[in-house]
Amino acid sequence: MSPLYGFDAPDVAYVRLVETDEHSVTNTADVPATAHVTLVWRPEIAIVPGSSWRIHHIGEPVPFTEVPRTAIGTDPRTS
Repeated sequence: MSPLYGFDAPDVAYVRLVETDEHSVTNTADVPATAHVTLVWRPEIAIVPGSSWRIHHIGEPVPFTEVPRTAIGTDPRTS
């Protein structure tokens, strides 16, 4: 699934985990999320350049205000 980024927090992303037998789904509303992955951009612990996304939580999405962030205001999509 495509990531969704936190409002005013591009260093936090959410990815829906879904259960389906289909290879691709044209309407994501037809497939409810089984869980969400909350990701946080942590460039200070990157081993390989551009590999700074880290899993913060799997389950319900965590509000970006509750995620420990070290790159606040950084948009990794433009770096």
